[in-house]
Formats: sequence, structure tokens, C-alpha cells
Amino acid sequence: MSANPIATSCLDVLTRRFGARMGRAEARLWSELKGRRLHGYRFDRRCQVDRYVVDFYCSELHLAVDVLATGSAGDDRCADEERSLRLRLCGVRFLPFTEEEVLHNLDGVVSRIRQVIRCLPWK
Repeated sequence: MSANPIATSCLDVLTRRFGARMGRAEARLWSELKGRRLHGYRFDRRCQVDRYVVDFYCSELHLAVDVLATGSAGDDRCADEERSLRLRLCGVRFLPFTEEEVLHNLDGVVSRIRQVIRCLPWK
């Protein structure tokens, strides 16, 4: 199934527009992911994967990492679950973390990402 060119171009615009702004939690996590700091793998910021924009993505590992807003409403949680399922169907491993987790347990978040990287079968 081919992508809708209008939808794709809209996502490109949104990715560029929101790529410049990072919240505090995203900035802290980015400081740990950038520069191939995790086992030498490159993560990019605000990438389009399928029809979604994820906070961080490693194309070599097909690994997406997202920082979710704390206290998401029910509709947001359903959308997050749908996005997670769709990304998995595309062969992308999706790791969501809350802002709270990143801000108060950054070492634990990074440790979890490292653990997932070590366990990926195709690396």
C-alpha cells in the first residue's frame, strides 16, 4: 500500500515544525541518546515512522523511543496504544516512557533502552 503523498507532505511539515522544540524530559533523554552514546547506534530526533512522528528513532535497530506527556487523558492513551500496535506491525520496536520517568529516573530509562538494544535479535 503506497503512502498518501498529501498526508506524507503534511507529516514532513509537522516533523520539521515541531522538531525544533523539545520539552525538558525530551532534552534530558536526547543528551543520553545523541552522538552514538548507546552501544554506538545513531538515534535521530523527531522522525516520521509510518504515519507517526516519534521523539527518537534508530533506523538501524528499528527502535522508536517516545516521551509521553504525564497524565494523558483516556483518548490519548488509546491513541498511544494504537500507535504502538501499528509501529509493531511495521516491524518497529516502540519504547514509550513518561515525562516523570525521564525526569526522575533517567538512569533507569537509559538502562531499559540499553537492555532492549542488547536483546534485539537482528542487531
